[in-house]
Amino acid sequence: MALIVSLSPWETKYLKALTELHDVTVTLGKRDRTIFVRVNTILEKDRTIAEQQKSTRTLTNTIDKKNSIIEERDAVPLG
Repeated sequence: MALIVSLSPWETKYLKALTELHDVTVTLGKRDRTIFVRVNTILEKDRTIAEQQKSTRTLTNTIDKKNSIIEERDAVPLG
């Protein structure tokens, strides 16, 4: 059973505009998700860099402490 409906020109324009609005909304939603993923990727990289910098500082501090111990030991006169 087919339903045949006649649309006025303004109804046709309204339906076309509604369809275009839906398409734009879907496109914007996809772009939002893409941006969200990219931002999260950048934040994750920033966290990784911060962790690496912390590890580097810790290692540098350890090396400095060991160098101080060696210098103190070498400064003690033998004998």
